[in-house]
Amino acid sequence: LVASLSNKNQHGFAAYIEGFMGILKHNCSRKNHCNVLQHLQGYFKRDLSSQQREELSERIHQYREGLMPLLVPISLIQHYLREHPKH
Repeated sequence: LVASLSNKNQHGFAAYIEGFMGILKHNCSRKNHCNVLQHLQGYFKRDLSSQQREELSERIHQYREGLMPLLVPISLIQHYLREHPKH
């Protein structure tokens, strides 16, 4: 995007940067993280066994309750992504 920037595209690029910086200002919360984790979990609904789905749900719940760090459900999702690379 930056490498191909011409004079006529500078306005669009400025708008892009403004929007991007606005997103970075957004404060993340445990609730927001859980929402994203649950959406990611939905991508695996056909690929995971009931035991795997339950394990991921439990890790997300434990994170929501403050019993586990965010890294735990994220690591499990990364594992499932390696197991099911089509995602």
